[in-house]
This record gives sequence, C-alpha cells and structure tokens, in this order.
Amino acid sequence: MQNAPPAPTAQPAKKKRGCFVALALFGGAILLFILAGLGVAWHYGFLGKLGRGMKLAYDGTNAPGAKELRGLGCDTVMILDADDLGEVVGKTGPHSEKRIVTCVGRAANVPTCDDAAAAYVRAVGTSGDPFVVTVRKTDGRADHCTERYAEDGTRAN
Repeated sequence: MQNAPPAPTAQPAKKKRGCFVALALFGGAILLFILAGLGVAWHYGFLGKLGRGMKLAYDGTNAPGAKELRGLGCDTVMILDADDLGEVVGKTGPHSEKRIVTCVGRAANVPTCDDAAAAYVRAVGTSGDPFVVTVRKTDGRADHCTERYAEDGTRAN
C-alpha cells in the first residue's frame, strides 16, 4: 500500500491591517477637510445664504402664478422677489421691478412674454408692483424674450 502524500499544512491567514489603516487615515483626512470647509462657510455666512437661496428657489417654483405659467408651456417656472434675490446674491437696494418671472420651456411651446405676463396678472391680480418677464427656450441659445411690465400687465418702456 502506498502512502498518501502528506496533506498541505494550512498557512496562517495574513492580517491585512495595512489597507485598513491607510483607508482610515484617508477617510479621517477627508472628514477633517469637510469640517474645515464647513467651518469657513459658517464663519463667512455662506451656509445661511445657501439656505436662503434654496428656500427662495423652492418658494419661486411654487409661487402664485407658477401653475398658470406651466399651463402655457413653461416646463420650469421661477417667480422671485427681486429684493430677496438681491440679498442672497449681494445686490441689495431698491429694484425697479419687484418681481422676476422666469419661464423656460421647449422651443416649440414657449409663450410670448406678453402671454406670460397676462397669465401672471390673471393669477395674482394687480399687486401694485412692476415686474419683469423672461421667457427662455430650452435649447439655451438665447432668451426668447425679456420685457418689463407695469403692475397691470401692460408693457413698461
């Protein structure tokens, strides 16, 4: 009878602590970098502006008149208060138009500025504040139109 070859002896498992340590150090460095960036942003007020800007954008897409403008063919609508926007971007002061009405839609479906202004005034009534309307096509080449309007929706010169 032949003897079977000896069974290979099991090698002790290698401990892969080097990769874990390197990953932990790298992750810690990234975390410190993020925390430092947040600290600088907090110190200079960027986080507050970011929060106000996000709220302004949310309110602008849900403002009175937005639903009516979407019904005209505007895929994206933003109705902003010029003074609030100025505070966020650092351009404070009285603005000649109180509201900024922006409509972006597919090139074939966008309304004229006059149609957008009329729909906005029908939705919100005359507020006593002049406003500006910009209609833009999604192809991004140029504004379809930008016009200033009196509070009743008539074009201002």
